[in-house]
Amino acid sequence: MNYVVYNTHPFGVFAVSEEALTWINERSDTPKSQTYLYDNRHDPILVDCVCILGEKSWAEFSELEIFDIGESTKYRVCKHNVAGEEWVETPDNIEWITI
Repeated sequence: MNYVVYNTHPFGVFAVSEEALTWINERSDTPKSQTYLYDNRHDPILVDCVCILGEKSWAEFSELEIFDIGESTKYRVCKHNVAGEEWVETPDNIEWITI
């Protein structure tokens, strides 16, 4: 199974707490220096951090959730232009328009 971390706070940003950043850096070969720089939302260390720390992994104005993308290796994290709330799309859950 593959998992992706995303933000569900309606007016927030994707970011981890300082405690989560420390937790991640203790387990990572490539330490992060800022709580909001995370390009790899499927990083197993990030997923484990959110799973284990729960709400303690959230930065201010973030509510991090884990999305199970199953066996898929393709996903994208989408968000509204103004709000920070995100959702995850995979080839299986996109509502395609057929012409």
